[in-house]
Parts: sequence; structure tokens; C-alpha cells
Amino acid sequence: EEIYKLFRPMTAFPNAQTELLWLKNTRNLLNKCFEGNGVEQSIPSNEIGEVQEILKQRSDAKTSVWKSMKWRFSKEKLRLARILVANGLRDDKAALQVLTEKIDNRLNLQHQLTKLRSVGWIDSVPKTLLQEEINAWIDNLEMAINGKLRFNSFANFNEYFKLNKLSAKEFRSKIKELRESLEGLPAKRNKWNKYIEPPQIDKLLADEDFLKALRKSVKRDFETLCELDKLRDSFSEKELAIVDKLVDLHLEDKREILKIFDNSLRLAWIDHIESKSPILRTVSTLSFDKLISELQQAVEQKSEVSNQILLQKAKERTYEGLEFNRLNNMVTYRDLLHQVTKKRRIWPIRRLINSFYQELFNLVPCWLASPESVSAIFPMESVFDLVIFDEASQCFAEKGLPAIYRGKQVVIAGDDQQLRPNDLYRVRWEDESEDMALEVESLLELSRSFLMQVSLRGHYRSQSQALIQFSNDHFYQGKLSMLPNFEVANGNEPAIEYIKVKGEWEKQSNLIEAQQVVEVVKSYLRKKTEYSLGVVTFNAVQQGLVIDLLEEEGLMEEADLFVKNIENVQGDERDVIIFTTAYAPDAKGKFNVQFGSLNQAGGENRLNVAITRARQKVVLVTSISPSQLKVEDTKNEGPKLLKAYLKYAQEVSDKSIEMSLTIDKGFEPHWYLKNKLIDLESELPVKMKSDSLYADIALTRRNKYLGLIFTDDNSFYTSSSVKETFVYRPTHLSLKAWPYRLMHSRDYWKNGPNVKDKISRFIELVE
Repeated sequence: EEIYKLFRPMTAFPNAQTELLWLKNTRNLLNKCFEGNGVEQSIPSNEIGEVQEILKQRSDAKTSVWKSMKWRFSKEKLRLARILVANGLRDDKAALQVLTEKIDNRLNLQHQLTKLRSVGWIDSVPKTLLQEEINAWIDNLEMAINGKLRFNSFANFNEYFKLNKLSAKEFRSKIKELRESLEGLPAKRNKWNKYIEPPQIDKLLADEDFLKALRKSVKRDFETLCELDKLRDSFSEKELAIVDKLVDLHLEDKREILKIFDNSLRLAWIDHIESKSPILRTVSTLSFDKLISELQQAVEQKSEVSNQILLQKAKERTYEGLEFNRLNNMVTYRDLLHQVTKKRRIWPIRRLINSFYQELFNLVPCWLASPESVSAIFPMESVFDLVIFDEASQCFAEKGLPAIYRGKQVVIAGDDQQLRPNDLYRVRWEDESEDMALEVESLLELSRSFLMQVSLRGHYRSQSQALIQFSNDHFYQGKLSMLPNFEVANGNEPAIEYIKVKGEWEKQSNLIEAQQVVEVVKSYLRKKTEYSLGVVTFNAVQQGLVIDLLEEEGLMEEADLFVKNIENVQGDERDVIIFTTAYAPDAKGKFNVQFGSLNQAGGENRLNVAITRARQKVVLVTSISPSQLKVEDTKNEGPKLLKAYLKYAQEVSDKSIEMSLTIDKGFEPHWYLKNKLIDLESELPVKMKSDSLYADIALTRRNKYLGLIFTDDNSFYTSSSVKETFVYRPTHLSLKAWPYRLMHSRDYWKNGPNVKDKISRFIELVE
């Protein structure tokens, strides 16, 4: 009866709230109160506080004579004596400590009992202070919980037994009736289990149509079922456990079962890897963002410190190993100082360097010189730790070799799609030898045959994609990676302005075009913009004409203005580059397809150099339209690419060509995170482009970019280093003012809806 009283109210609560482990811990806490001297039981609960105060007075009585006299004649002394007698204690210091401990145990016990009374599923808590009675009550409560767990394990018992209407006697009677009706069922079910899985038995008992279908299937597939049983018998225990779990899912679609099995294998593998390396779980936590921030700060600090260290080491070299004479005068640089300060019989620089190169290199460790100058002034020894060649495509191989000899290591940088060495006014020794190394022209070509090659694929000069796209397509096979400025990418002003004039080709120049160039220069100067300007012509005569006209207007004195022809513009850059092609029909309307150096072999490289000098904008002033150029039969590529560029510039200027940050993505696995995020597009107020050139996903709205999303897909794993992904790329994005977010696959499969919320918050932030 007592157990049923405890059992009935707790059946309305879930099993998670009625835990045996919690009850076991509670029992331990209650029994702990009875340890040591036990629990004080004579004092009424409402007087415990008064007794504690009396004990304090008893303790304070010994601190002064007055308090001792007052205690001796007080009523509390007699009350305390009675309590001590009730607990079998004498009136001494040790007994008072025992009484204090027993009262503390009493308070702890009452606190634990009060906590039990606050539990909603416990009907009544005993008021006794006896350990045996409390443990007996807990035993009953434990049996009630066990009964409740068994009761709830049957799905329909709450409907079958109306506990709120049944007494304990009636409940036992109904249990007895149910047991009698089910006595024969276990034996029958055991017999069925030999042939049918338990989930199938449950379904057979509930679905008559399934029973008919199963009978038909057994007759049809009996032999196959026998083979299946043999296969099952060969399974290990773990394999059988996996099969049983799949069967418990009650799935009939084979593809769905295989999908779940495959996914479970992946999850198990991930769990195994994360168990071995728990740090992998941090990508889904805020600590990962903190790690990224710390890495970025560390790299930035390293850059600053490295610069300081470099300067400090350069200073140290100047006074390292200084020598002084007996008068404490420095003698280390004395001879060098004499030679560079004397006024007569001045040494040639070659002799000076040969005599004092050690002292000079301590004072000036880094030198900038042409290959010819290096050969002329430095001794024929390995005097440099490192020799770096820039623009090596323009350096003759034989000019660079002497400089290489003077270094212990060499770095050769250049672009074979830009200008080659120019031997128009030089005589070169030609040998009849067929040695391949003697056939190359430039140092870059020579080094390619012997040294390791590293391609730099990032383009950082141009702020607009339109300025580099033509070269990327026609010269670099689309391998250049370029991120435009965020505002430029969303701007309406084209990066190339195409100005068509009715010019005339006369004496290797075009006056009308030159005049138009001057007007363009004047218009930019009138705007008082901070843009630097450069004018590029396609021949020297047109260059001279433009310079003359600009000088007449007094504009050549502008500090940020240059006028160069296509031959010598490599290495220069300006915010705005103004082109004048000069070529046009002559006075008779005849158009001659002769474009000077562009017609020569490698002439297309000159075009590539010229069209990539602009940072912000290109203004193309021309007298010819692409359709006028009949260059299909020309031998070299220069004229053909000129026609293609004129057409491209016209289309960009007219906004008839769309510049997008996209590439052909080819084949990608469907399980890429970015493909999963694309599936969320219908639930978000933006368009998602998964073929972005610089990011995994670009968010757009009304053909305007909102931001970029990066994932841990293939581009993440093909990055050259961790710093490229988490330091250099974020820095580049910030410089270009692009909003961006990082998304990780672990976030998606752990909490898919949370990923969608992250994207939504990002969209709200950038709008």
C-alpha cells in the first residue's frame, strides 16, 4: 500500500525526472548526516536556533568574569543542562562540541528532507529523524521508481490502467488478469522469433494487410530468405548489432537504408577522429574565432618586429668588430673615409669598391644596380648573399650571368608575357652552336630550364576587374586571381572609356588624337582629383607630338603625369592611363595594317604591358573601330590582339559586357558545404553565386554584391598555408572593403538551422 502511494503520482512524470541515480545520491547525503556523533533528536525543530544561541552564550561565558557570572545564574544554563542529559552528555567542552556537531547534522538532515518535499513526484516525506525509518522509506521509494520505469516501458499502460481511479488492491487485480492472459504469449513469440524479426512481429499484430503481404512474400522468396539466414549467421556480433539497428528503423527503401548506413559510417569516423584530436571540435566554438584573431595579431606583430630587427641588424653591422688605435681613434673605416672625402686624385668607383667592399657592405648591405653596373663595379667574387633580378624578361642572358656569379643565391623574377630584351640598336655575338642554352634571349628563359619555378597568381594593381580581364584571358589562361575593390565592383562607371575620333594618319602620327588626349588630360586636371595620369602612345612620333601639345598648354610640369610609348612603359603605373593608338586612314582613306613593333614577333607582349598599367581607369582614344582592322592574315599575334582589345574596350565602355567574379567551376562533389548552402537560397532574401572567382559563394541582390562567404571546401584545402587562409586573405578582403564570413562544415551537420541564421545575420549586417 505504501509503495503504491509513492508509485501512483510519479507515473505522470517523464523517466528523466525520476532517476534512480538521483535517489541513490540523496540516500548517501541523508545517511551522511548520521555519521560521527549522529543527529540530535530531543530538540523541537522550531527551537534549534535558540539552542544554537545558548551554545554561543556558553562559549562566550569564559571570555570575561562578568559574562561568566551572568551565565551561572541564567535560565539558559538549566535548559542546556537538560538538553545535554537528553543526549547522554556531560557539561564540559568536549560534550558541547559533540552537541554542536549533532545539531549541525540535524540541520543538514532537515535540509535534505525539505528538498525531498519540494520534488513534485514524491507524494509524502516522513517526519521521522530515525535513520532506520528514513532508509526504509527510501527503499519503498526506490521500488516505486523501478515499478514506474517498468510501467512506462509499456506504451499503452497509461491508457489501460486508470491509476487515478484504482486503489492498490484493484491495481494488483488488473495486473494479475493481464499476466494470466499473456502467459502463453512468450512461448509463441519465441517460436515466431526463429523466423521473423521482432519489429515485423509487432507490425503483424497491428496490421492485417502486412500479414497478407508477408505470407505472399515468404512463398515467393523462401529460397532467398534461406540464403539470407546463412549470410546472417556468418556475421560478427558487431555486424549483427548494426543490422539490427537498421532493421529497427522500419525502412523499406533500399536506397534510404544504404544512405543512412553510409552516413553513420562517416559520423562514426568523425567521432573517432575528434576523440583522438578534441581540438578539431573548436571550429564550432567561439574559441576558434579567438584563435584566428590571435594568429592575425601575431603575424602583424611579427611583420612590425621583423622590420625593427632588420634595421637593428643593419645598424649592428656598421659597428661590429670596430678597431681602435692606442689613442682610441677608430681605424676601421679610416681609409674608406679618406678616399670618399678627398678632393684630388679621386679613385674610380670600381677601384674604390674593389679595395673596400667589405667595409662598404657593412655600411650599405643592400645595393640596387643594373646587370651592366654590377659587372662593371663589383669584384668578380661571390660578394653578395643574395642577388635578385626584377623584370628578367628584358635582361639578356649574357648580361645577367656575371651578376649571378657575384651572388651565393639568386632569385629571378619576371613575366614572359611582357617585354623581351630589345636588341634593335645592339650587336650580339651569334654562335653556330646548337646548344639550347645559347639559343635563348632573356635571362628568364634561361633560368626556366635550370631553376625551380613559382608562379605568382595574385594581381593587386588594378582596382577593377575589367582592367585585367583581357590580359588574364589572352595571356595568362585565366590563372590570375584578382579581387576588385568592393565599391568598384558595385559601381556603374565603366573602368574603360572608349573615345572614337575622326583622326588622320599623317607622317607617322595623328594630330586629332593627340589633341583629344590633351583635352582628356585637361578634364582630369580640372576635376582636381588626386588621380595620377599617364599617356601611352604606340610609336615615338606620336609620343613627341603629344608632349609638344602638352608643353604648349603648360601641362608637362604636372608631377604625376608621364608620356611614354609602348616600348618603355614597363614598370610604370598610374591611376588613369590614356591610350592613343594613332593609327588611322590616311588622307586618301587608305588604311595600312602596319603597327610598328606590334607587328613583330612578341609584339603582343608590348600590348599586354601597355594595357595593364592602370590602377583605376583606362581612357582609349582611337580613330579606328575593331571592324576596320583586317588582321586575320597577319603572321604574328600583335595586330590580332590589338583588334580584340579594341572590341573588348568598346564593349566595356558601352556596358555591353558583364564583369562578374565567376569562373567555370567544373565538377564538384554534391556534398561540398557551398552546395548545401546554395540549397538555402530560397529561404534567404539574396541570390547566391557558387561559381565566384575569389570566394566559394558571393551574395548578391539586384545585381549588386553584398558580401562573400568562404567555406572549408576544396579551396580551403588547396591553400598554400594556414596563414593564406586565415591571415593574408582576410587582410586583402579588408583592404578591398569586402564584407565576408567563414562557414565550417561541422557547424552545418551539427546544427544546420544555426548556419542559416548566421547567414541571415550577416546579410542584415552588410545591408
